[in-house]
Amino acid sequence: TLQDRYGNDLDTITGLKVENLEETSAYDAPELIDQYIEGQTITLEFDEELTGGALKKSLFKVKANGRRLKITDAVALKDETVVELTLKNEVPPAFDSILVTYRDIKGDQRKGVIQDLAGNDAEGFRNAELDFLA
Repeated sequence: TLQDRYGNDLDTITGLKVENLEETSAYDAPELIDQYIEGQTITLEFDEELTGGALKKSLFKVKANGRRLKITDAVALKDETVVELTLKNEVPPAFDSILVTYRDIKGDQRKGVIQDLAGNDAEGFRNAELDFLA
């Protein structure tokens, strides 16, 4: 029984509407909104801030004209909306298309994956075509 300090019982409450004040966007996974390459650096931009830190390179695949390229580093920049992938070699401008794929690990991961500040893992994506920056 709930009582005040004087021993008075709280009356029964029924049908009380409760308002959820928590922001519902905190439950949405970050979404890829732009992707481009400049030199050896691929930049993936998301729609919200990400948890910073090293990412598992094995979760990414980069292909240029069907040839797989080696990734030497993958990092989510702290308090930014950006993931940067560093390639071993610069991609020659003669390539028609460069595609990047990200595989999300099943379950909720705490590190090594792309996630927002609320801990929501980004969904995987396939063959996102990169724009070249001059």
